[in-house]
Amino acid sequence: MTLDPRLHHLLHEVTLGSAVARSLGIRLDRILDNGVVLAMPFKPATISFADVIHGGTIATLIDIAAASAFVAGAHPTLKGGATTNMTVHFLAAARSTDLFAEASVVRRGRVQTVTDVAVTTPAGQLIAKGIVTNQGFS
Repeated sequence: MTLDPRLHHLLHEVTLGSAVARSLGIRLDRILDNGVVLAMPFKPATISFADVIHGGTIATLIDIAAASAFVAGAHPTLKGGATTNMTVHFLAAARSTDLFAEASVVRRGRVQTVTDVAVTTPAGQLIAKGIVTNQGFS
């Protein structure tokens, strides 16, 4: 999928280029027809207890994945956006592992997008599910 240059800038320089995304090492794995897949390498600094990655780190990955899917399919006049709602269900502990977040747009409206995000390990174990609503502004 080829992105409009403006959306490419928003995706790579603003969303994935944010300080939090960079500090977590989050990168674009691939753009899908209706979403994106992001990858986040394991970092010992994200552990909350024993070898378990902190839930806030996983929620941040979900938020950035949904925002990336929102931007990747947006109208080229998009100037920015914000997360207006996010629900996360933690399903298993992520233990010292890299993570992937596959974000699929469920509904894209005129100004809002609802995205389903699945966080998995490289082996395919489902760690968390999120539903995120993003609001755009032009």
